Amino acid sequence: MPTDLGRMHFELSCHFSDALPACLVLSSCSIALLVTFSLLEFATFNWSKHWNPM
Repeated sequence: MPTDLGRMHFELSCHFSDALPACLVLSSCSIALLVTFSLLEFATFNWSKHWNPM
């Protein structure tokens, strides 16, 4: 029984270490997208405020 648990844990940790880089890449890509969109929104807001003063 302990050998089965150890093998299961080993397989889980191997899968986790395989999936970790993909998760990091996905999270960094989503963060970059969020930053880009917020910067674009900020720029367009400032631009419209500059050209259309309320």
